[in-house]
Amino acid sequence: MTKKLRLSYSLVNLWSEGKIDQALSTYFHIDTGMTEAMKSGREIHKDIEETIKTTKQLPGYLTPIKLTDPKSEFELVVPYDEQFDLKAIIDCLDGKTLYEFKTGVTDSLAWSSFYQVPFYFLVCGLSNLEVDKAMLLHYNQHEKTNDFVQIWNGPRQVDRAKNFIDSVAPDVYEYFVTNGLL
Repeated sequence: MTKKLRLSYSLVNLWSEGKIDQALSTYFHIDTGMTEAMKSGREIHKDIEETIKTTKQLPGYLTPIKLTDPKSEFELVVPYDEQFDLKAIIDCLDGKTLYEFKTGVTDSLAWSSFYQVPFYFLVCGLSNLEVDKAMLLHYNQHEKTNDFVQIWNGPRQVDRAKNFIDSVAPDVYEYFVTNGLL
């Protein structure tokens, strides 16, 4: 029986960018240190998570959008094919809407072109979790500004995710098998 490899968006994305060492560190949870920007982003993300857990709402600096039944750091693992399972940790799931939080100078529109949200739509679909849309919320802690973009779920988004995975995952799998990591 073939062993399965668990793919996350982070692993596939880093691999697609040629950042193999960083992808492996991410997969094996090896701390390779963080930049100041990464530390700042992680602190803000933790604040958002704690605010959701304690108040069931988003922090005011992020957006005035009201949540109804939020689940913070919602984790899903689903089978993809005979070689792979897919794992997603959604920043916040509220009903049929998933929320992804970003910080720093890159705005939400730029983030919306990445494969992360389509990857999450695919994982939700494979787990039979109905998700209509994603809200990608961005907070620029340097300028104290925020913005957001809404992304609708649909076949086109899911196909984007599948194409992304199918173009990168075989190389990841081969590397793991060849190097005895699986």
